Amino acid sequence: MWLDAIVTSADLQQIVDQLTPATVPLGERGHLFFDAPAEVSLVADRGLRIRCHAKLLWPVLGIDVGITVRSMTLLAVPSIASRNGNRVIVITPEVDAIDLAVLPDIADGELRAFLNRELQQKCIEVPWNYKETLDHRFALPEWFRAGSTFDIRSNGASVKVTNDSIGLAIGFNASIGQSEPPSMPASHDDASQQVVPGGGENAAWTAPNGASKSVALARRPRRTRKLALGLAIASGFGMGCLVGLWHTSRA
Repeated sequence: MWLDAIVTSADLQQIVDQLTPATVPLGERGHLFFDAPAEVSLVADRGLRIRCHAKLLWPVLGIDVGITVRSMTLLAVPSIASRNGNRVIVITPEVDAIDLAVLPDIADGELRAFLNRELQQKCIEVPWNYKETLDHRFALPEWFRAGSTFDIRSNGASVKVTNDSIGLAIGFNASIGQSEPPSMPASHDDASQQVVPGGGENAAWTAPNGASKSVALARRPRRTRKLALGLAIASGFGMGCLVGLWHTSRA
């Protein structure tokens, strides 16, 4: 069983518009400022491409020097990775191209490599633990089977990037399970300490709400013995009267 989700270019454009402008810290004092994107598009088998203007603030000899970036191309690359023992969907930013206003092309390549190292070291990424979000257990109606549950568990995922959208497919296993057994009722000894309203041994006893039926059953033998004793006395008295009348009639 698979669940497919499609994210279109228009959806991604709205997300990027809400995330920018943005600032990413670099090193101890450096910063990279992103402007609102001039272009957002998808690159098949790679990721989301974002082209924008930017500014690099970098300390040189103790002085923060600002460098204008005429054009920067970022790639947001989706993938399936492992984080803390869990399989997650990760979106990682990567500087794909950079064009500086004051430095030659060779410096552009060196700066791009430096920025990517910084982004990787700082773990600038957006992980999504899809298993934690989607795995669920539903209680089934009592008429089906008491305590039964319907369990859904994800067992894998894959990501596909095209020129029009990003597709996400997540596999699931479904099964019928059993919920946790109910807690044990109170013991007879604890329940026998309850005071019966009205007092007296012959007072009618009614089990309180939520009390175990076994408590009520535990009191039945005592009442049965009393009832049997009463019947025996009544029967003996009746037999004695009959014998007495029989002797009187013969006399």
